[in-house]
Amino acid sequence: MSVTNINKFYQRRKVINGVEYTAQFSGLTTAMRAIDSSYIDGSSNISTEKLTKYILDNIIVNPPHLTVDDFDDMETLQEVSKFGQDVMQGKFRNADEAEKDNWGAWRLVFDMCMFFRFRFHQYANTIKDHAL
Repeated sequence: MSVTNINKFYQRRKVINGVEYTAQFSGLTTAMRAIDSSYIDGSSNISTEKLTKYILDNIIVNPPHLTVDDFDDMETLQEVSKFGQDVMQGKFRNADEAEKDNWGAWRLVFDMCMFFRFRFHQYANTIKDHAL
């Protein structure tokens, strides 16, 4: 697929526990920024709290100004966060994809593993280069 044929920005809606949420795809740089800003200081671990806050602040655009404390239970928060992550990563370019995507959670795990594998090798090569 040619990059010039891709609509860079789009929104998707999903009803979760009776509330309609709108998530916005704003380019893959946003997804990368979400991960980079979610690291726990001094480690290579991702903070669930930081990542969820980033998604609620930057990806879920409706209802506006959501916080973690606006949710009554973890299951709903996790489902909204997963929906935001999927849209943030460009998984719902076509509206039909949202209905067909039953493997989104596994794809997210795979994508994150590949991302961390890349980051680990990048870090290891940096250390190796400095050791020489």
